[in-house]
Amino acid sequence: MHLSQKFFIVACGFFAGIGVYFLCDLPAIVFVFAVFSCFIFVFFARSRVFFVAVLCCIMGFAGGYWRAYAADPRLPPVLEHTLTFTGIVSREVDQRLDATKLTVASAAVSGSVLVTAPLYPEYSYGDVLEIRCTLERPGIIDGFRYDRFLELTGVYWTCSRPAIRLVSHGQGNQVMGFLLVGKGDLLGRINRILHEPYASFLAGLLLGVRRGFTPELLAVFQRAGTTHILAISGYNITLIVGLMQSFFLRLGLRRQQAFWLLVFGVAVFVIFVGASASVVRAGIMGVLVLLARQWGQRAQVRQILTATALVMVAHRPQVLVYDAGFQLSFLSTVGLVYLSAPLERVVRWLPERFGLRENAGATLAATLATLPLSLFQFGGISVVAMFTNVLVLPLMPLAMGLGFLAVMASFVSWPVAQVFGYPVWLVLLYALRVMEWFAGLSWSYWPVAASQWQFMAAAYAVLGWLMWVRFARVPKVFFRHV
Repeated sequence: MHLSQKFFIVACGFFAGIGVYFLCDLPAIVFVFAVFSCFIFVFFARSRVFFVAVLCCIMGFAGGYWRAYAADPRLPPVLEHTLTFTGIVSREVDQRLDATKLTVASAAVSGSVLVTAPLYPEYSYGDVLEIRCTLERPGIIDGFRYDRFLELTGVYWTCSRPAIRLVSHGQGNQVMGFLLVGKGDLLGRINRILHEPYASFLAGLLLGVRRGFTPELLAVFQRAGTTHILAISGYNITLIVGLMQSFFLRLGLRRQQAFWLLVFGVAVFVIFVGASASVVRAGIMGVLVLLARQWGQRAQVRQILTATALVMVAHRPQVLVYDAGFQLSFLSTVGLVYLSAPLERVVRWLPERFGLRENAGATLAATLATLPLSLFQFGGISVVAMFTNVLVLPLMPLAMGLGFLAVMASFVSWPVAQVFGYPVWLVLLYALRVMEWFAGLSWSYWPVAASQWQFMAAAYAVLGWLMWVRFARVPKVFFRHV
C-alpha cells in the first residue's frame, strides 16, 4: 500500500472521529472500548494490506475524536446575574432590519459575546464598549445547533437588551479596520450606481452582502436553486473560476497563463471582500479546482484536496459538522474534480458552442455532489437548479467584472460609473427574470423530510463508492480481504 493511500485512509478516519464525537455523543468509555476492540481485531488479521488499512483508520479516528474533544469548549455555568464588562467589537458589524449584532471580545469572558443592540447609536469594528447585561448560552432553534454554529467564530455567549457605553474608537486591527471601512464605502457606491433589487444583487456577487434582499426575493433564489450566487462560498467560486478558465482558453490564452491570472484574481477578490476565514477557505477551494485542471492528474489533486481539508478541519473541527459553507465548498470541489468530465459525456447532446456542454457538466457535477447535503441542511431541493444555473451562471463573471469596473470608475466620475452600470443592470435584469420564471413553476422546489444525517451519510457512501470504483487504483488484494 502506497504512502498516499495510507494518508488518505488516516484522513478519512480523522474526519469520521470528529463526526462521531459531535453527532453521536458517545461516553468516553464506549470510545475507548471500541478502539481497543478494533486493535484486537487488527492484531489477529492475516492480511498485511488489510492490517495496515484498518490500523491507519483507527489511528486517524482516534486522532480526530481527540481533536474534537480538545476543541470542545469547557465553559463555566450560565451566569444568572447581571454582568458589566468591557470589550472590543472584534468582527464586522451585522446590521439587521430591526437590530444590530455585535461580536464583542473581552478578557473578562471566556470566548466572544454576540450582543444584540438597537440600530442606534451605530457602532463599528474596533470600538471599545462597556456593556451591562445578562450572559446566556445560545441554544438549539428548531433542531438547528445554533450554539455550535456560533462556536465556529468563537462566540460562546449571547447578550440581549444590553446597556452600552462607548469608551473609545479604532482599537481593532488596523488592516482589518481598513478593509471593512473600504467595504462599507464600496457598498455605498454600489447603491448609488444601481437601484434595488439590482444593487443588492451586485453587492451579493461582489461583497457577499445580503442585507437588502426581501424575503420574497430570497425565496425566488431558493426555488430557482441559485442561492449560492449570493454567498461567497467555495461552491460559488469553484463554479465561477471554472467557467472563467474556459472563457480565457477560448480567447486564446495558454492554460498556464489562464491559471496564474485566475489565481491572482481569486487572491485579489478574497482581500477585496474582507479576507474572513470562510472567504479564505472558499478561495482555497477555487484554486484547487484550477490545480486539478492544470495538472490533470487526479491522484495528485486528491492528495492536495485531502491535505487541505485535513488542515482546515484540524484547525477548527466544528466546521466539518456545523459549517454548511465549508461542506458545500468541499463537496462542490470534489464534484467538479471527479464528476465534471463523466457528466459532460452524459449531456453530450448539448452543443459545445458558448461552452454550454462544459457549463452543464460542471453545474450538474456540483449539484449532484451537494444534493444529499442540501436535502439534509435545507430540507428541500430545487429541481430546476441545473437549468437555471446553466442559463444564469455563465454571465455572473461578466456581471462581476463590469460591476467592479463601475465601482472603480465611481472614484473618477459618476457619469462614467453609470455608463458601466447600465450593462450590469441588463445582465442582472436577465438573470432575475430567468430565476423568477423558473421559481414560478409550481413544481420547481420539492420539500423533503430527509433531515437525518444517517440518510445523508448513506447517500455519500454510495456516491463515494461509485467514485472510488471509477477512479481509484486500489490493489485487488485489498478487496479480497475486506
